[in-house]
Amino acid sequence: MGPYLQRTMFGWIIVGPINELSLKNNSTAWLVMREDNYSNLEKDIEQFWKIEECSSANTDETSEDVMCRKHFLDNVSIDVTGKFVVKLPFRDNVDKLGESYNIALKKFLSLERRLGKNPERYSQYKSFMEEYEHLGHMERVNEDNDDLSVKSYYMPHTCVFNDNSRSTKLRVVFDGSCKSESGLSLNDVLLKGLISQDELTLIVAKFRVHKYAFSADIKKIYRQI
Repeated sequence: MGPYLQRTMFGWIIVGPINELSLKNNSTAWLVMREDNYSNLEKDIEQFWKIEECSSANTDETSEDVMCRKHFLDNVSIDVTGKFVVKLPFRDNVDKLGESYNIALKKFLSLERRLGKNPERYSQYKSFMEEYEHLGHMERVNEDNDDLSVKSYYMPHTCVFNDNSRSTKLRVVFDGSCKSESGLSLNDVLLKGLISQDELTLIVAKFRVHKYAFSADIKKIYRQI
């Protein structure tokens, strides 16, 4: 019986007896290894520690970021219902924001005509607007009583329907990037600020630390602030 190959977790190895006459008092060892290309090893290691790094500190804070953070700390408050109240962090060019009423009105009438061709979707969108008004998240514009000359920004909105969704078949999208007559939008005159929440990789890592974890969703989170 001679040597034979055996497959192990480390690869194939040779085991078993051999003919002693062929040894001639010599000891022979065989080492078999596969040659890999390690030219990208340094980049792979760098990518690994970047992914595994837990620090989310951002050292690229600009002067506008500092201004935005200070504005938030100076103006954030909590009302009697426990909701956070913040002021919009306007840039210095906010005075250049142009008239937007007519643009928003045209978009609204166009949306109304489009939804009018589908009574079911028209009803769903109407319910959304009634809910917004009831909750105080928006208010009607009265052309007869409201002073339209006061500098304001009227934000257009549209809808996205997903009939396959079990929970949210209608999603309303607000267009803060819609340009006013001066060519500037609401987003153009607002400070952006730094992203304050942790990166997704860090959130997932923290989620796996404990044996039990809870996942929840805050209803109408952006409309509650």
